Amino acid sequence: MAFRTPLSRFAPLRILRFAVLALLLAGCPKPPPEGLLTDAHGALTLAANAERCAPAEYRAAVLLVDQAQAAYEAKDYKAAERFANAARAQAEKAREAASQNPACREGGDEPAMVEPEPPAEEYGTEEGVGAEEAATDGQGGPHTWTTIYFDFDSFEISTSAAQILSDHAAWLKLNPTVSISVAGHCDEAGSTEYNLALGERRARVVVNYLASLGLDRSRLRVVSYGEEMLASDKDNLNRRAEFKAKGR
Repeated sequence: MAFRTPLSRFAPLRILRFAVLALLLAGCPKPPPEGLLTDAHGALTLAANAERCAPAEYRAAVLLVDQAQAAYEAKDYKAAERFANAARAQAEKAREAASQNPACREGGDEPAMVEPEPPAEEYGTEEGVGAEEAATDGQGGPHTWTTIYFDFDSFEISTSAAQILSDHAAWLKLNPTVSISVAGHCDEAGSTEYNLALGERRARVVVNYLASLGLDRSRLRVVSYGEEMLASDKDNLNRRAEFKAKGR
C-alpha cells in the first residue's frame, strides 16, 4: 500500500522560499520610470525664458535637475525620482512666474539681463552652524561674518539682523576690493522647491539691504541652498543667511 506525504507538510517551506524571494526583490533598487530625467530636462528647456524673466525660480529648477541627475548616477533611484518630479513642478512654476513678469509679456520692454551666479566654489564651501567666520585683515582690522536668522517661513530682516548687516556694510565700504556671497538656508518644513525659492528670497533681501546702505551690487552674490545644508537639529538655526568673503 503506497503512502502519500500530505502537501500541507511542504507548505511552510514554500512560504519561506517566497518570503526570501520577496526580501531579495525588495532590496534591489528599481530604476525610476523610463524617461523621467528626460522629462525633467525637457521641462527645463520649455522654461528657458524664465532664466531672464524669473531667474530665482529658474535657478531652483536647474538645481533640482542637477540633483536628480546626481542621484540617478549614484543609483539612488528613489531620490532621483523625487528630485526629477520636483524639478518638473518647479520648471512649471518658473514658466508661470515668467509669464507674470510685465517686462516679458508681449509688447513689453526687454527685461534686464541677470548676471549669472558664479559657482559656489568661487567663494569656497559654505561652512558653520551659524558660525562666525573671520575675514582676512583689511582696513579696520579683521571682520567677523556673523550669520543672521529669520522667523519661520519669513524673509523679513529683523532689527538685530539689520544691525549685523550694517556692521558688514561698514567693513565692506572700508575694503572695496572684497566681494561676498550671501547664502540663503531653510529648515526642512515645506517642499524642496519651495525651500530653494525661500532661501533665494532670504539671500536676495539681504543683498538688497546691503545695496540700500550704499554697496555696489557687483560685489554681492546670491546663493540658495534651501534645506540641503542644515546647520542644526534646531529649526531656528537653519533659517539663516551666511556670508563668504573673497578678495578681488
